[in-house]
Amino acid sequence: MVHGAAVLGFHTTIAWLPNIVYDHGALGGSADRQFFLLQATGPVSSSAVPILARQLTDLSLLAVSGSLMCATGYPGLLMAPEMATAWSVLIGLGSGACLVLALTFQGRRAADASQTAALCGTAQSVGHLMAAVGPLLFGSAHDLAGEWTVPLALLVTLPLVQGLFGLGVGGTPPPSAINDCPVGTGKDSIRMNGTTCFSYLDTPTAAPLSITELMPGAYNVMEYTAVAAGEQVLILTEHSVDPVVVQALAAAAAYRNAEVHVLAVPPFSAGGWDSEGPSPMLSAIHAEADVVLSCTWWGEVHSDRLFFDEVAKRKARFLSLHQTATASALATGARFPLELYFALEAKATAQLAAADEIRVTTAAGTDVTFRDFATSGHHAPLTAGMWRPFPYGGVNFYPNRTDGLLVIEESTVTGTPAERTAIELTDNVVTAIEGETAATELRHYSPRGYYLRHALIGLNPKVRSSGGAQFEREKHAGAFYLGLDALTEEGEPDRSGPGHAHCDCQFDKPTITVDGTPFIEDGRLRLLEDPEIRELAARFGPADVLLDPNPRMVLPARYTRC
Repeated sequence: MVHGAAVLGFHTTIAWLPNIVYDHGALGGSADRQFFLLQATGPVSSSAVPILARQLTDLSLLAVSGSLMCATGYPGLLMAPEMATAWSVLIGLGSGACLVLALTFQGRRAADASQTAALCGTAQSVGHLMAAVGPLLFGSAHDLAGEWTVPLALLVTLPLVQGLFGLGVGGTPPPSAINDCPVGTGKDSIRMNGTTCFSYLDTPTAAPLSITELMPGAYNVMEYTAVAAGEQVLILTEHSVDPVVVQALAAAAAYRNAEVHVLAVPPFSAGGWDSEGPSPMLSAIHAEADVVLSCTWWGEVHSDRLFFDEVAKRKARFLSLHQTATASALATGARFPLELYFALEAKATAQLAAADEIRVTTAAGTDVTFRDFATSGHHAPLTAGMWRPFPYGGVNFYPNRTDGLLVIEESTVTGTPAERTAIELTDNVVTAIEGETAATELRHYSPRGYYLRHALIGLNPKVRSSGGAQFEREKHAGAFYLGLDALTEEGEPDRSGPGHAHCDCQFDKPTITVDGTPFIEDGRLRLLEDPEIRELAARFGPADVLLDPNPRMVLPARYTRC
């Protein structure tokens, strides 16, 4: 409505202003000057509005001000035509401001890029359709009335309606529409990098020569999985993975004289909801491999054939690059020195294993406490039957008692919700889901309900927290995520098999206490300041560089190894 009223008023005014001024006694040259002033002053306000909009959260005052300028100028032309110059300037300034504000609102009120496109398409199609017929109807009203009073009275209602709607939509936008950057990377932002990517098809591919930048990360993959000469290495890759990434992994394995096999497969389903996949062929191949490097978007371990217990039965060391089989992930978090990561993991695991309670809070309203939990333990390079994600990034724990409130910031099912979506947990089971569209999506995804399967605290300071997909950001030092999964048909939790409704929830800037002692403060992992960790980091390079949690400070390859 705001866009339609702004465009209709502007086009009607530029079509009929010279006639209105001329009919009220102005000479032809004067009428031309008024038309020029109207057109010349519009760009002044339209250029100023974006500058002001970047500084203000609430734009309702700007919307009302622009509308009042037009609402004052239109009757002014009728009642004081001798001041036409002033009215033309006023209408020009008001129209320019309102046009830009109408476009600004379309971006600010949308939750993500697709919603922005839909909103802009609708608003601009309707608005310009109104603008096409507006001048014709305005002229017809003049012909019927025989003078300008009636059409100008009708015209003045447009900025009034526009101001009324602008007052509503110009207020503080919903949390998910405040900023386009992840939590904590923009001014007062609480929006994360929304799940706009649904597979590797949505991610950019790297230039062929960039493989040289990926090799330090690929080297760490081989170190982490302890690939040895003569071993059978299976690279399990979805069809859409960047071939340069696959080539880097294959080259790193071949350099160690391993036998490399690449198998391209269809994408896995989100959270394992497609219970019929994957093909039984994978189980047979998996059984013959020493190492599996899985380049999938969604977790293959949430399927029956590749669930954790199936991995444990086989000899293969299984490494999953969920949403991280990208050049960016290999060039950032994957470069973090393996020995330094192991030291962080060992200290974090020891603190959690000795604790009775972990509490997680966020600025958005999450406040949840975990008790009676077990950690997955600290592990050096992978051993037979072990599964781990990559880049290495966190300490996992499995609570039996979880109580409190989760306010979803991003999840597998909902992406970044456009409205507040809250989940209540009692004794490790979800007891209520509150919200609108996103809440409905969560209920539909697992009609039997949810329990909390596991949680993870991120430890890797070089994993991207800005620009990365959800499963990449969860490993960033100071991040936190937890995985909900479906209850059984009897309404009970069961970690022994996949629930086929696994929903990971991401929190980029949590505050976490362990038995009341600060562990993470607003996304800042305190272990990064540990003297022993800093001393070890200094063996690889400047500790301030290696432990800087700003992932934009990409580690030079020379800092990957001593």
